[in-house]
Amino acid sequence: MEDDEGWLGIDFSGVRPVINSQAGHNQKSELDAIVEDALRGLAMVKQGEEHTIAGWITYGVALNKGREMFPSDEQFGRWVMANLANTDVHPKDRQAAMWAAEDPDRLYKILEQNPKVTTVRGAHAKWKKGQKPTVGVVPTNPDLRLPDQKEAERIKNLKDRQASTDSEAEKEAVQKKLDKYKEQGVDVDAVVDQKQEDQNRDEYFREKATRDEIAIRIATKLVEQANIRVIKTLVLHAFPNTEELEQAELDYTTQYEGA
Repeated sequence: MEDDEGWLGIDFSGVRPVINSQAGHNQKSELDAIVEDALRGLAMVKQGEEHTIAGWITYGVALNKGREMFPSDEQFGRWVMANLANTDVHPKDRQAAMWAAEDPDRLYKILEQNPKVTTVRGAHAKWKKGQKPTVGVVPTNPDLRLPDQKEAERIKNLKDRQASTDSEAEKEAVQKKLDKYKEQGVDVDAVVDQKQEDQNRDEYFREKATRDEIAIRIATKLVEQANIRVIKTLVLHAFPNTEELEQAELDYTTQYEGA
């Protein structure tokens, strides 16, 4: 395995990262300071509403600094679990705080535009929703720009008309309009017409039903045979990140205890 950890002077082979050389002394001091800043931010959050947003931003700034200290998300995650696991911060709150710290102005703008959104996590969710690609648009040419929402709707309507008519004259007229979009550098082929959309949806649900049936058959056999080793392997593949695995255990435990 390549040594992508040694530059930090930190040994990640164990459960808890260990500083193993003088080269890592400065990094350790900086990481310790980052942990202190993160805890200070969380302390601000606990002080109440007036300090909550600033606290999450402070926490996020610290974690973003920490992330820069590690060559991979996995190693950063292990460091967080080793040093901040007892803070009981939900992974989504952590992600939202790091996002907010990247651009606080963006956060406050979203909060101002959406009075019902009052938390950093809520603002992050609102922002992510707005980042979703235009529905029914699948890029086909990197040299062309994707249509915006209004263009996509117009192009889709034109394609639907073209697919539903038997008139060659109307098909030709529609094609001319589509060609104009192409001349403007718009990726017209990225917009899926209703017929293709229906076919894609039907194909998706057929494949999903097939996969579900196969998964149920496999799961049934594993449970009947009490094959813990294979089940463990499947669980580890389903939750490759330690935080996700711990959250899954908490979710399942809560679910069964409440049943």
